Amino acid sequence: ASFNPASLRWFRRNRPEAVRALTAGPVNGARLPRVVRRRIAQLKELPNVAPHAVSYDLTALPNDPCDAWRARGGVLVTWTADSEASLARARELADNVIFENVTP
Repeated sequence: ASFNPASLRWFRRNRPEAVRALTAGPVNGARLPRVVRRRIAQLKELPNVAPHAVSYDLTALPNDPCDAWRARGGVLVTWTADSEASLARARELADNVIFENVTP
């Protein structure tokens, strides 16, 4: 899994058998150009990366790009559920959950 689409493109070309997950979300604090942050948050790299799954920040769900991904049959994993309430919310919005400090 990676935020970096270039890494996932490399694996797509050179190790296509490797499972690829595009990690995304609102990367507002990252030192990236605004256009790059927007492309990450809006899943604009999906066609280039062809991931097996998308891992998206729970605090930014639901959203149109993730809903469209799931409507096309894509697997959505969300992170990080750290309470019973956030775990319940994550289970409603995604196919699988990354969690901490809570028993699934």
